[in-house]
Amino acid sequence: MAAHCGGILFPMDVAAHRAAPVFDTKEDDAMPRPRRSFEAATSYHVTMRCNNQAFDLRRPQARKVILFCLARAKEKFGFDLFGLCVMSNHVHYLIRPARPEEMPRLMHWLNWYSAMLL
Repeated sequence: MAAHCGGILFPMDVAAHRAAPVFDTKEDDAMPRPRRSFEAATSYHVTMRCNNQAFDLRRPQARKVILFCLARAKEKFGFDLFGLCVMSNHVHYLIRPARPEEMPRLMHWLNWYSAMLL
């Protein structure tokens, strides 16, 4: 089983998930989320959504931009891309980063660069 957290699918243990405490936080005492940890030799399901859930990826040119951005990101960061699904308003990636600690930088750069070109 896996938990979906902020656009990234993390592997997890079902028993540990059921035993996890539920916190009732109010807006004024909410704490920042804990820093994500990434493991070596692990693939991650990542999603990227368009702003305001707009249907900006229906055009063939937009899909070409996504592929171009992925090629540039692969040159810059190095990763294995096992799957890609471009929908009308979001994209799914199945990625295994070469250096797990760079996953946040990779996704930030890929989302930023895609947004700049689209």
